[in-house]
Amino acid sequence: MTDKIEYKLDEADNSVGAYLDNKKIGELNFTTEYPSILAITRTWTDDEFRGRGIGAELVRYIAEYARKNEKKIISKCSFAVTFFKNNPAFQDLEYKEST
Repeated sequence: MTDKIEYKLDEADNSVGAYLDNKKIGELNFTTEYPSILAITRTWTDDEFRGRGIGAELVRYIAEYARKNEKKIISKCSFAVTFFKNNPAFQDLEYKEST
């Protein structure tokens, strides 16, 4: 078994998967709220791989995708909320409603 985890975007399924030796060990799900807004709805990591930063890498992957594609993000998943709170470099991607 290698230690190289691969992250893959599946736009048709609105998900990002984390794979180790072609086995899915984590996943982030999102919806497209509007053409320019993604909503992270769920992150999941296999129990065996928790605590290794896979969830953070999944959120980072979709955040970098959003930045590259000029999209904003709404965090509907508590893990993603915490990620953005703790990672100021990505906070510009958070969608803020106008008041």
